[in-house]
Amino acid sequence: MRMRIAFAALTSLLALSGCTWFKEKFTSTGGNSNTYVSREKPKPEELIAYLNDNARQIDSIVVQQLDVDARRGVIPIGLSGWMAAQKPRNFRMGAKLPGSGGPAADIGSNDREFWFWMSKADPPYLFYCSHEETRHAQLPFPFHPEWVMEALGMATIPSGGDFRVDTRNRGTIELIENTRSLQGQPVQKITVFNSQTAAGTQPQVIARRLVDERGKEIAVARITEMQRDPRTGVTIPKKISFEYPAERISLLLTLDQATVNQPIESTTAQNWFTRPYLDGVQSYDLATTRRQNSAYPTGAVRPTSGGNTAAGLGILRGPRR
Repeated sequence: MRMRIAFAALTSLLALSGCTWFKEKFTSTGGNSNTYVSREKPKPEELIAYLNDNARQIDSIVVQQLDVDARRGVIPIGLSGWMAAQKPRNFRMGAKLPGSGGPAADIGSNDREFWFWMSKADPPYLFYCSHEETRHAQLPFPFHPEWVMEALGMATIPSGGDFRVDTRNRGTIELIENTRSLQGQPVQKITVFNSQTAAGTQPQVIARRLVDERGKEIAVARITEMQRDPRTGVTIPKKISFEYPAERISLLLTLDQATVNQPIESTTAQNWFTRPYLDGVQSYDLATTRRQNSAYPTGAVRPTSGGNTAAGLGILRGPRR
């Protein structure tokens, strides 16, 4: 009994350790104000350590009920489905079309490759590409699995990058990394922190932005609500929106019935994280355009930074309820 109590206490301590750092770095202005002022400007390595400490607590996330509010311009569509993510690169997400409940999309990745299929694409090819050749491929779809896992707080940041901290915007702290996109273009990855100490369902990391070398926003993931896994005590996002300004695309994900570090059997992992073969659906390697110097197949989704994201999955068997 004492061993269980000690383990529970240790788990809670680990879950809360990230917030303690912000409490130590920021102090209340007094009175009833919730405003905090910085004792000192945090160093990049301190913010990176905070992110990595939280990421190390999460090995996998399984979401049995995923609600997706997809919009392109002013046209909305509501989807439901499921999602599973497991380090380092295993990911699967799907949803069903409203009304009919028919399959709409399949998005996934493993250590070798990533893929996506959308039933409303014209034609509905299953696109795929190896991670090694992503740099040379033109991606017609902006919702990359690694971007989702990073927004979920599962990705650790390697040392040696070009980082700086910006505290000019009131109420936030920005960790800015000068890096390159999957296609080798110079970009900035900006992690936006709430400078106040988050409490309850408030997120400490409120956004992850990707901007080009001119400062134009390519994509942004906004975390608006957190939730605590009752078994592990680990906090993960409950509501995340993914926005792609150039294409006027937005996706709001609501993660219900989510479990952290749930054991995933090898046979289940093999089923979830393997590119499917769909009856009557042609597969298309995105790297083909580079190897053969060819155009995209006639009628296929065109290579832009966006795509038709109002879709989800119904073919694959997800986690049992």
